[in-house]
Amino acid sequence: MMSLSSSVHHFKTFISLPSRFVATARMSTKAAAPAFDGEVAQLYIKFFEQLTPTWERHIAALKAHGVTKPATVLDVASGPGQPACLVAQTFPEALVRSTDFSPDMVSQAEARVKAAGLSSRVSCHVLDMQSMSDIKDSSQTVVTVSFGLMFSPDLPVALREIKRVLAPGGVMTASVWVDVPMLPMLGKVMTKVLGHAPPPPPINPMSLAEKAALDVPLAGEGLKIVADEQCEVTMVLGDEPEVTWKMGMIPILPKLRELEAEGRSDVMTVAKKAFLEVVAPWTDSTGLVKMPTATYRLVTVVKE
Repeated sequence: MMSLSSSVHHFKTFISLPSRFVATARMSTKAAAPAFDGEVAQLYIKFFEQLTPTWERHIAALKAHGVTKPATVLDVASGPGQPACLVAQTFPEALVRSTDFSPDMVSQAEARVKAAGLSSRVSCHVLDMQSMSDIKDSSQTVVTVSFGLMFSPDLPVALREIKRVLAPGGVMTASVWVDVPMLPMLGKVMTKVLGHAPPPPPINPMSLAEKAALDVPLAGEGLKIVADEQCEVTMVLGDEPEVTWKMGMIPILPKLRELEAEGRSDVMTVAKKAFLEVVAPWTDSTGLVKMPTATYRLVTVVKE
């Protein structure tokens, strides 16, 4: 719904982004898409699946508000498409749009939708939440955004677009991170790699952790919060050493690759060693790495 647009996305772009991203914190969201292509996209899919309980909470929130047969659903920051597929499977009469600003993610979503047999009802699109001109006014019964709003360069603009496409009485569910223990872990790894503390991220995944940071823009755009809950999710990185450490490094892999290309031949070795040291307290006797519980906020919002 994730997406680092996801979650996460979706759960995306945590700290120390590649230099091409650091020029300005108010860049177009499209500029961030390459960070989730190729190997990183494949790893992100594995990580993203850990967030299934969070998408299920979106569904529960919609049902609690009385949404049972939405005609149209727009899933913003859908990443590789799992949120949109779950929505389509839950509401079999709905036409669902799975959207993300990363073309590679959208390709992954298309494959997932096809494999799930949902192609007749789920369409996949490259979409910047700042400008959704391809979507008609008041055309969406529901909008879902899983861990995506915090990555908007201009949140009021994104919320204005969401309000525009929502039908009168339409509902949005949105989740934002409140506490993510993974972030300090990444900061410690990057400190080892760089030899000093990394700079603040140009796009902060925790930017909406404080209630007012989300509530004030929502109210400013005339969107009313009708339900508000704090939830938890635990992410397991697995017990395959090579996969586990890369999954843990997803948000900073692009930066590590950049440093490697600039001549830091030891960067991956240093990063892996630092990662294993940091996660040692979260690793059991079998090598399974289980992150401490993360906390997120889920709001249900209505266009009156």
